[in-house]
Amino acid sequence: MSTEPTGKYYFLSRQRRFGKSLTLSVIKYLYSGRRELFADLWIESQWDWDKTQPVLHFSFIHIDYQGSGLDASLYTQISPPPTH
Repeated sequence: MSTEPTGKYYFLSRQRRFGKSLTLSVIKYLYSGRRELFADLWIESQWDWDKTQPVLHFSFIHIDYQGSGLDASLYTQISPPPTH
């Protein structure tokens, strides 16, 4: 049995007030290679700090997904602003 993740994408969903923001921030900084934030913690010696991955972190507070639809709203968030 492999301990390596096998999925291509992961979605984290938890109940309100159960630490989603903190959990997502930890994941973001781990995958960004921010070792200094984890100094003297167990994960510091367990993580491959040379291997980084991009992390997309959306705040749904600022996304009008109910008015525009989720696909369109996320596309707007990841698209560069128009240039004139």
